[in-house]
Amino acid sequence: MKETKLTISNKKMKVDLPLVEQLTPLTPILASVLAPETLKSLVATTIQTEPAQALIPLRALVYDGNTKQMALGKFTGGVDTSFDGTRQITRDGLPHITPGGITVGDVLENLLYPAVGPGASLSVVDPVRLMGATPTVVMNWNVTQQTNPITEIVVNGIAQDITLTSGSESVLTYNSTDATYYMSVATATEAATASASVNFRHNRIWFTATDDKLGYFDKDLSNSLNALSSGNKEFATSRQMTKTFTLNDEYIYFAYLESYGPATFVVGGLPNTAYVSKTFTFANENGYDATFLLYRSGGKGTGSIGVQLN
Repeated sequence: MKETKLTISNKKMKVDLPLVEQLTPLTPILASVLAPETLKSLVATTIQTEPAQALIPLRALVYDGNTKQMALGKFTGGVDTSFDGTRQITRDGLPHITPGGITVGDVLENLLYPAVGPGASLSVVDPVRLMGATPTVVMNWNVTQQTNPITEIVVNGIAQDITLTSGSESVLTYNSTDATYYMSVATATEAATASASVNFRHNRIWFTATDDKLGYFDKDLSNSLNALSSGNKEFATSRQMTKTFTLNDEYIYFAYLESYGPATFVVGGLPNTAYVSKTFTFANENGYDATFLLYRSGGKGTGSIGVQLN
C-alpha cells in the first residue's frame, strides 16, 4: 500500500492508512470527534511500544453510515469493533466546521456525506419583447430534490404544490418596464433560489430605399419602418452598429431611439459627415410611441459598402 486512498460507496467510507505518518494529518479532526481514550487507543495501534516490537501499521478506518459503526482494520487481519459510533460527543464543536449531530456517528455522517441542497430553475416565456408587447408574463419553474425532501416551493410569492417538480405561474406587468421574478425551494435544512427577467426594448433599424423618407409624415414613416423584415431591425439599448449594404441607386437609412444620442459615421473606412437627420414620433407595430432619430446618407449609391454608426 503506497498511498492513502478515500473510497466512498453507499454511505460507507474507508480510509487506507499504511503507516502512522499518514494517520498524523487526521489527528486534529479525530481529536475533535473521538473521546481522548479512543483516540489514544487508535494512535497506539501504529506506535512501537517496545524496542523489540515491530511497527504495527493501521490498515483502514472504516465507517458505516447505515449502522453508525466505525471499525479499525489492521494488516494483520481482523477488525477492532471497540469503537462506538453512538457515543455522545463531549468536545465542543469542530474548528471551522459545523457538521451537526451529537454522536460520533452523526458527526461523521454529516462531515463525510453533507446534504446536497435542492435545485431550482426559473425561466420566462419571451424574455425580450418589443415595447408595448403583451404584458402577460408566463414563468416556468423546475425543482430537483437531492438529499432531503422538499418542504416548500414559492414562485413569485405564490406557494406551489411540493409534490410537483415543475409548473408555471402567470403575472401581468407594465408593457414597457423591465421586471425580475424570483422563486425559492427549501428542505428542512437547505434552500435554493432562482430568478428570471422580462425586458422590453426598442428596435434599432437599418435599410435602403430609393425615395427620400425624410419628407414622410410621422405616421407614414412609422408604417414604412414597421413593414421592414426582421432582418432590418434588432432589439437594442444603444445606437452603435456596423452594417454592410448592397446598393442599387439607393439611400442608406438608420433609425433608433433619440435618447441614444446623435451619431457619427465612418463609410468605407473614412469619416463621413454627409448624413442628414430628423426626429419623428415613431409608433411601432404594437402602437407604442417614442421619439426616434432617422438618418439618411448624403446621396444615393450603387454597389457594396460598409457603414459604421458610432
